Amino acid sequence: MCSGGGSYSPPPPPPPPDPAIEERANAARKRERRIANNQATQLKQDLFEQRVAKYSSKFGGRSLLTGSKGGSGFALNQDMLSRKTLGA
Repeated sequence: MCSGGGSYSPPPPPPPPDPAIEERANAARKRERRIANNQATQLKQDLFEQRVAKYSSKFGGRSLLTGSKGGSGFALNQDMLSRKTLGA
């Protein structure tokens, strides 16, 4: 066993962390959040524009005005037409 004849001194404390490292890490996190937020905003805008285009029939689909009838309306059977019903 050691009798501990000498004096013991603890090791010196580690140096404080460099504040520039923490600032760079915070800036990188903010930059990543901003990029992710911009991408999410752009995706939402694109999806919104696609929905608007779809419902305004510029993107696939047909409407009554641009369909094969060309805005002529629904074809009514002549047997159903009368003065009282008018095809209803």
